[in-house]
Formats: sequence, structure tokens, C-alpha cells
Amino acid sequence: MEGGFLDYLVTLKREEIYDLYRQSFVCEIVFRTLPVLSKQYVCRLLAIPPPGLELTLFEDCLTKEGKKEHDGALKKLHSLSIIESQKKGFICLNKIFQSQIRKIVTGSFVDEQLVQSFRLFGKEIQKTSKHSKKCWERIMFYLIKKLPHKNPLGKSTYPIHDLDDNSNSSSNSNNNSNNLILKKDLDRKRNRNEMKKNTLKSNKKKSSTSSTNKNHKKRINAQDKPELIKNQFQKTIVPLLKEAGLLTLTKKKEYRTTKEGFRFLFKNKHQQIWTILLQYISDCKRHHLEKSFVTSFLFRLGFSDLNKGTFLPLGMDDKQKKFILNLHILGFICLSGHWKIYYPTPLTKYISKTDSKISQHGNIVLETNFKTYIYSSDLLDLCIFSFFVKLQHQLPNLATGIITKKKIRKAFKMGLTAELLIQYIEHLAHPKMFLKFPIIPPTVSEQFHHWEAEKNRLSFDLSTVYQNFESKSQYRAILKVALENNIELWHSDQNEIIAIKQSGEDIIVKEIQKTRDSML
Repeated sequence: MEGGFLDYLVTLKREEIYDLYRQSFVCEIVFRTLPVLSKQYVCRLLAIPPPGLELTLFEDCLTKEGKKEHDGALKKLHSLSIIESQKKGFICLNKIFQSQIRKIVTGSFVDEQLVQSFRLFGKEIQKTSKHSKKCWERIMFYLIKKLPHKNPLGKSTYPIHDLDDNSNSSSNSNNNSNNLILKKDLDRKRNRNEMKKNTLKSNKKKSSTSSTNKNHKKRINAQDKPELIKNQFQKTIVPLLKEAGLLTLTKKKEYRTTKEGFRFLFKNKHQQIWTILLQYISDCKRHHLEKSFVTSFLFRLGFSDLNKGTFLPLGMDDKQKKFILNLHILGFICLSGHWKIYYPTPLTKYISKTDSKISQHGNIVLETNFKTYIYSSDLLDLCIFSFFVKLQHQLPNLATGIITKKKIRKAFKMGLTAELLIQYIEHLAHPKMFLKFPIIPPTVSEQFHHWEAEKNRLSFDLSTVYQNFESKSQYRAILKVALENNIELWHSDQNEIIAIKQSGEDIIVKEIQKTRDSML
């Protein structure tokens, strides 16, 4: 989903779009996101009753160069069910959309949730961003941990300790002695953070005992409910990832990351978030939720001010409360105030984003000799980086390595493609990489495609070889049956040998028996 929520609206049925348009803030969001020319057409038709305006009034003002843009604007409005053609040659606004936009323009619409919102302070904003980062890393590290292959950085690199289905995840954490991420450095950082927290706590105890300060501290709960979060993650989020095709259940009833799940790790965050959101929306019936409630709440989130907290709607049932809790676990909102107030997190900006352009603020440098550098100390970045790069050196804010054929072929075997790898590196390329065009050296990108073609050139199938036939007629009869049933892998007329797929073995055995009976 490259275009964001407008592209999602296009996929909905007309009745579902009309249900959304009955909410004024949804119409406002849609209007704000429309292309400039589409907005102009909506404004021109806003006060016109059905059947609307003649199309010739628009077309007479067009130049040859502007006709393409005009057609694109009308097509966009038609696809979103904003304009209708009640009479041939005329266009008018959808009645529901028209009435809601009129309310907004005349000032007769007041969003109650915006009235009840309040501004956050600097430290509180930092807490929401930390919460979203932790929640998103929980999902990503869960997928990494459930890969059939071992994490190149070792088990001890997982920062989230509640990833296991059974809560014993720390028993084998010290087995990897050759771990490139130095545990000593991580322990030092943890100790420093703990010391800072202790000093802050002592200062707070000394400085404030008044009720006003206590209320201010409670605005965002520092302590989460770990057991509830863990149980809900296993009950709802993990099955959600399975439904999205990112996980699968083995015969032993264990979750394993699929090839699609491995590719998910290399997609940009915009694509990742929309993959999960679209799956959640499509699962509304399973969760006994109304699609209009879920979609409208997500739209509101996508266009909310990150610096403002908002009270949750009153009168929500248990299913809707679980949906809010799931958004908290996914990292889209941060709940506080006995879970009656929510704060949008930085992840919500990807809901309203209309594209996923290259950021030009990345941290990867790739040279023509396949030497690769990543300017990051983030464990998630280093984990994904190590799937296609053989790490050589680790510094506090820099990791270096080299891309090898062995590493790339292993990544391709796990489900990665050359095109996706190129897109991943381009999306996270360091600003210095943009000084040259193309961003990735052609020798490197061509080599990626060559290695992928080399992998796809050979295919392996379990087979059974048949030879030493009793007669040529028997060989021809069996070969004919194998070709008709599409179970022949290879044959040699000269040596009278046939290689058959193992799945078609029963068919060949029956045919051999049939030819023997006819000989008798």
C-alpha cells in the first residue's frame, strides 16, 4: 500500500465509504489529502444542488496540456465516491460528503474529541516515542527470533524479554561468546541508565510532595502492565501476524517466520505499518468489530497532533476496548490515566503519509568493492544489516562488514529478493550516497541480480528413476502416461530412462502393472 489510506478507501465498497463519510472529520481528512485540482472541483460543486454542473463548463477552460491533469482529478474523485453522475454530461457532489463539508465550512461542526484534548510537555512526548519504538521492536524481534535460521548476532542481542511463548527466555542468553555486539558495552549503558533513573527518582522525592505534582506525574504511566501486555500480544498480535502471512504454525504447534515475514523486515516502515493495519481491518469480523469504527479511529489517529492527548470515546464495549489495547501494544497510541486517555505516537504519521519516498537521512554506505558501513548502534538495524552483510568490526556508533556471495545466497534462500534488497539499501542510504547516481553502484546491483538468477536457475525435486523396461512399447506407454499427468521430470529415449516426480509414483506403478497384464 504505497499511497496510504486514500488507496485503501478506493478498495472499499460504496456503502462502506458512505458509512465513513457520515463522520465529518473523515470527510475533512479526505478533503485535506486530495490533490490540488480535485480540491478546486469540490469547492466549485459545494453549493451546487443536483444534477450539478455540466462537464463542458470544465472542459471549455482546459488547455491541451491540462486535459491529462483534469481527467486524473475527476478519476480520483469518482474512485472515492465524492462525485456522482446523476444525469448524463453532469457531475455533482455526493450528498453525504457535500453536507459534511458544508458543516465544516460554515463552522456548525465541532469535534468533541478535539475540544477535550490537551497539550503534552517535552518529557511526556519523549515517553510516547520510546513506547512506540519499544512496541515496534517487539514485533520485529519476534519475527527475527522465529526465523528457521539463527540470528547472526546471537540470542543474547534480543532486548525484549517477553518474546517467548513460554516465559523462560533468558536461560541460554550467555552461550554466544563470539557475539559481535559487545555485551560489556550494553551492560555499561544499562548501568548508566539505571543510575540516571535512580538520581532522577531521588531528586523528585526531595523536590515535590504536593498533589499537583503527583497528578502531573500520573499523566503518562511510566509503569506498564507487563503480564496483560504479554498475554494480549500472544492472543491477538501473534495470530494477526499469522493471518498476514508473516508467521506459520509448524506440526509441533510452534510459530515460524515465513519467507514473506522475512521480506517484511526489509520493507520500509510505511509498507510494514499498512500491511498490519490492512490485516487488522480485514479481521474486524473475527474480532466482532465494526469496520467503520476501526477505520474512522485509525484515520483520526493518522491526522492527530502528536503533542496532544485525547480522552477515549465514552460508551465503548469490551471489543472496542480490546481494539484500543491492541493499538497500545502495536505502538500507535500510549494509554494513561487509568487507560482513559490516549496519546498518538510517531508511528501514526505513517497512516496519513501518502507515499514512501526515499528519506535521504539513512545510515548505510555501500562501496563498489562491496564494503558496507552502517552508522548505528541500534540492535534492530544491526540485526537486519547482518542478514546480508558479514560483519567485521563493531564500534560504538559504527559497524563495518562486507557483502559476500554466501551471505546473499542465504538471504535469498530465506525469501529475500534482489529488488527488495536494493530498495532497502536505497531507502536507508547515507546522504553522501546521493551525491552519485545511481545511488547503489551498478556493479553491486547487477551482481545482486546475477546471484538471484543463479539461485533460480536450478530447482530440486524428489524423484523416482525408472529404467530396464521389459520392452520399448512398455517404455513408450509409461512415458506417455507421465507426460499426460505432468509428472515427468526428465527422460532419455536412447537409454530408456524416465525420472518421475515422487507424487506420481502410484500412477506409474499402476501403469506398469497394466502393461504387464496386457503382455500376458
